[in-house]
Amino acid sequence: MGGPVHIELRFCPRSRIALLSAACWAAATGPALGAGGAVRVVLGGDILLSRQVAREIEFRGGEDPWAGLGAFLKGADVVGNLEGAVGSKRECLPEAEPCFPIQPAHLRLLKSAPFTAVSLENNHSADLGPGARGRTQELLREAGIEPLSLEDSPTFIRRGDVTLAIVPFSAEGLRGDPYALLRHTLRQRLRLARGLADWVIAYVHWGNELQDWPGPKEQELAAWLVANGADLVAGHHPHVAIEPGCVASRPVFYSLGNLLFDQKYPQTRAGLLADCSFTAASFSCRAARTAARTGSFYPVLAEKDRQTESLSSCRPERPSKSESGQQLQVAIPAGVHSAGRAMEFEMHSPGKRPISITANAPLRALEWGKFAQNGETSLFALEERYSDIDGAVAPRPYVYKIADRGLRALWRGSALAWPLLDATLLCGKECRLCALHRGDSFAVPRADARPLRSMAYRWDGFGFAAADDKPLSEECRRYFELEP
Repeated sequence: MGGPVHIELRFCPRSRIALLSAACWAAATGPALGAGGAVRVVLGGDILLSRQVAREIEFRGGEDPWAGLGAFLKGADVVGNLEGAVGSKRECLPEAEPCFPIQPAHLRLLKSAPFTAVSLENNHSADLGPGARGRTQELLREAGIEPLSLEDSPTFIRRGDVTLAIVPFSAEGLRGDPYALLRHTLRQRLRLARGLADWVIAYVHWGNELQDWPGPKEQELAAWLVANGADLVAGHHPHVAIEPGCVASRPVFYSLGNLLFDQKYPQTRAGLLADCSFTAASFSCRAARTAARTGSFYPVLAEKDRQTESLSSCRPERPSKSESGQQLQVAIPAGVHSAGRAMEFEMHSPGKRPISITANAPLRALEWGKFAQNGETSLFALEERYSDIDGAVAPRPYVYKIADRGLRALWRGSALAWPLLDATLLCGKECRLCALHRGDSFAVPRADARPLRSMAYRWDGFGFAAADDKPLSEECRRYFELEP
């Protein structure tokens, strides 16, 4: 249980924003806020910077591919799905066919859109191997573009008083048990996003190529994402646009089609842009239509755009906040940051000045609740940490007492009864810990062991012990969607 406390405290006494240095920043950088303090985000579909698109870029002398959308995208945070990785053709893996190597100079063209972030969660980001994917992430960050990955998610965009969270992932080609494991990871990332952001966006690579209607799997997954905290779902991979719709009043763009691609079929030369405007209280989306220019792959707005009637019934309600009045939110000086890297959060409590929390390890959970033994609100965190218990980096649970001037560690670092995948608080009159474990043990570790198992724990004032509570155990199993 030993080791240093991993959460540091800093205060900014003249501001509600506590940041990474002793000085207090005046405001986040990035796109300006729109009318009424609204944050505008435009999500596009698939982007190719290889093959015929690369040849056109060279033919046009590096001309901005996004010039035809420049006026429309101005002032927005733009997000797209980048197919491929930085490198040369000779680095392509034998099984990667087709393979999409990207020249570094072409990658930098993304900034002129301007893209705030691009997703690497697709079936081509590993075309040149994991080293090329890592190189692509580094070069994107050097260009001021955040690479989106499930591992580092959620990625937060904060503008003014509005915080958005993006959870990107690829469901392409997944079936059976791997698909179930993906859902466990997604539930964790969506829960963290839900607790720290005003609105949550799921950005997903799914569907069948050239199929212009949503399949049963995509419809089922869209409903699951909304039920687990997504406010907006935007999809890509089919390379053709699919008419968006509403799921439980949440907009779902089943496929945005191609934003910049070299496919020859007429329907692949058209795409959608999910044009969404967010305030802290509400948001709305419309679908803007794009088309490739004549004799080119570069996109422009379609001559006749029309409001998408299928989105007219989407009226998302603001998620409920804590009854205690306590809130957690991200504090991001640069405007964009991912939870998979060190970042800051603020904790607001009624009648108290904000507490700045610096997490210097990837966070997988951050939530508060009252345990029966002390009746006080405690902060529960799940951090990716190395431990001598199993010699691995894995989620480790921590409990902190909320004091007048900060946090005090009550319990930290244990992996509970078995190797841990996820954990959350289930709260009624008191909170209990609901954990998802691997099927192996610390004595005989095997990371791919099945089946998974759940366990409910109670807090005894010194740590967590198994809860002898059958209804609670069943609730925990249902939460993780495990078979009886």
